[in-house]
Amino acid sequence: MLTSSFAFDIEGAGFDEACWNDASGNYEKMLDRLRELDAKRKDQRGQMRDILIAETAIKNRATLVSDDGNLRQVVSEFGGRAIDQLQFDHETRVRS
Repeated sequence: MLTSSFAFDIEGAGFDEACWNDASGNYEKMLDRLRELDAKRKDQRGQMRDILIAETAIKNRATLVSDDGNLRQVVSEFGGRAIDQLQFDHETRVRS
C-alpha cells in the first residue's frame, strides 16, 4: 500500500512509493502533535515515519496496531482507530 503523503529521504514514501499530499495539512498537524506528546522522550527518531503510517491508516480506514501510546493517541485524535498488540491479539482470537 502506498503511503498517503510523499516525503523525501524516507524509504517507502518517495517517488512511486507514495501519493502526493492532499494539502489538508494533517500530516504536519499530526507530526506536531506527536512531537508535543513525545517531548520528554530522549529518542524521537522515526516520528516522521510513524506519522506517514498513521496518516495512511486513517485515510484507508485501517486500524493501526502499535504499542506506542502517544502514536495511538494521535491517530484517535485525528479520527482513526488504533489499538495495541494485546488488544489486537484478543480481537483476533475472538473472531477465530
